[in-house]
Amino acid sequence: LLGASRQLNARSKPGALLAALNACKSYRAEADKVAGLGVPTLVVAGRRDQMTPFKAGKALADAIPGARFEALDAGHSMMSEAPRELQAALRSFLG
Repeated sequence: LLGASRQLNARSKPGALLAALNACKSYRAEADKVAGLGVPTLVVAGRRDQMTPFKAGKALADAIPGARFEALDAGHSMMSEAPRELQAALRSFLG
């Protein structure tokens, strides 16, 4: 995973990674934009995510009526860091 990340970063334009990191860190859930969602919603956040703050995921879930929030012991790449836990959360949500 680290090797793939390094290859991707090497092919990216200078400053692209920094811009992506800054965008993730500055993300704020906009309650007015998601408050009208009327579909079942699952928000999954990694407790150790250093790109998108954990509290942003919680805030997003809190802003969506009836949303379910799952916290995983993972970082931003939870699909590879905690695949079983993520799969369990998805299976539980989807029934």
